[in-house]
Amino acid sequence: MTPFEQFIKSLTFNSFNLWVLIKILFVLGFGLYLAFAAIVIRQVKIMSEVIEGLFVWPLKIFGWAHLAFAVFVFFLSLTIL
Repeated sequence: MTPFEQFIKSLTFNSFNLWVLIKILFVLGFGLYLAFAAIVIRQVKIMSEVIEGLFVWPLKIFGWAHLAFAVFVFFLSLTIL
């Protein structure tokens, strides 16, 4: 092996694993999704103070179901990834 080939081989990251970086990015993405779901709950609460009627309760239920799903997906990603 020539010195140039040894130099090129030393530049490659032998211990660097790309899949670990991808898994970390996915977990961060699911964390952002969880934050988004919490913000949706806040927005539904503010909206329900302004708008009154029969349509408020289904929105609250769907908002909380969305937050529960986001929590489930986040913890699932922590266990699987």
